[in-house]
Amino acid sequence: MFAAWGQVIVKLQVQSNSYHISVKDQGIGVNPEHFDHIFERFYRIQNTASQHYAGIGLGLYVAKAIIDRHGDKSG
Repeated sequence: MFAAWGQVIVKLQVQSNSYHISVKDQGIGVNPEHFDHIFERFYRIQNTASQHYAGIGLGLYVAKAIIDRHGDKSG
């Protein structure tokens, strides 16, 4: 199994009466053609690089659900 772990940067910034959270990693990346779907439950990108990574497509879905329940205002 292929495993490449890089740095993950999580930032929390206070903006007026709200917070801005951003996450940046050094993963394999996502092509813009998948942007509309990456937060869907069980969505997995099928390409040669992603076949080496285990997962069932819940990570971004769960992260978005947590943020939504805390009053996401990004749209």
